[in-house]
Amino acid sequence: TMLTTLSYPEFDARGERNLPSLYLEGLALAAEESRAVRPQPRYPPALRGRAEIRVPGLLEFLRDKTTKLSPTDLESFLQCPFQYFGRRTLRLKAAPSRPQDRLDFLVQGNIVHEVLAAWWVDQGDVAPLFESVFERHVEDERIPIGYHTERLHNAMLDDLRGFVGDGQWPRGDFQSRMEEKFVFSLDESLAISGKIDRLDTAPDGRAYVIDYKYSSAQNTKDKLKDENLLQAPLYLMAAEEFFGVKAAGMFYVGIKGGVVYAGWKEIPEGWLEQKKEQTLQVVAAIRAGRVDVAPANPDKCIYCEFRDVCRVEAGAAEALAEGA
Repeated sequence: TMLTTLSYPEFDARGERNLPSLYLEGLALAAEESRAVRPQPRYPPALRGRAEIRVPGLLEFLRDKTTKLSPTDLESFLQCPFQYFGRRTLRLKAAPSRPQDRLDFLVQGNIVHEVLAAWWVDQGDVAPLFESVFERHVEDERIPIGYHTERLHNAMLDDLRGFVGDGQWPRGDFQSRMEEKFVFSLDESLAISGKIDRLDTAPDGRAYVIDYKYSSAQNTKDKLKDENLLQAPLYLMAAEEFFGVKAAGMFYVGIKGGVVYAGWKEIPEGWLEQKKEQTLQVVAAIRAGRVDVAPANPDKCIYCEFRDVCRVEAGAAEALAEGA
């Protein structure tokens, strides 16, 4: 409240340099070189302490609100407790994307998932189906038409055609269920809910869970190494508990830039029991009120909608100073 800083964006939305306002010319102020700025914490990270919810009434509220969770909720907490707190507990909404950014990874993935769910039933020409779904999303999301939109449109259609023509999976050997929702009890105080993209069941009762990922081959394969991902084991549990089939394995199917299957042909011995225990530990931590900023993979922080609230880079700077 004691200092006023006059500033203007150095570049416009097209990347061209802006000119300062003419009203600034009459002020007796020396111009300074532009520099990138972001808000910094009012207090040093060392003064904050570990963030926890301790009020008994709020802890009771957390227990009531965590009787049913999804794999996405649990993975959000494992990535960062504060991210889960913002998304699931506070249910904060991010600012809407700028028009040129509305056809983002999430919207592209939703389009591809919807097309594949409908196409798998009839398996005709995928192009007309894609055009119908794409046009509806463009209208619903108010996505501007231009070069960027057309480029992503063509890339998605090429990727879908690549999947349609791929012969790696023996489609005729299975009966398929598409976009199947489920809810099952993991223990007496917790239910797991979600939706399986595709459940393929063989005549002998063996079933495979198929999860589409509109991501590159490497990103799809990397999921097998991430111990903080619970989707695969919980989906396999759902196949047996909710759908009553014998879960044989699961595959992530990466579609972007080529088709890749990454997963488990057989379920490792003891894996589901281990992941069940990990899931219950996560839920116990949530119900204990843990909400601290502790990203498991800091590289993912750039995709988090709460990074300007938690100021994760301030915590990283503190850790660097302690280790010096």
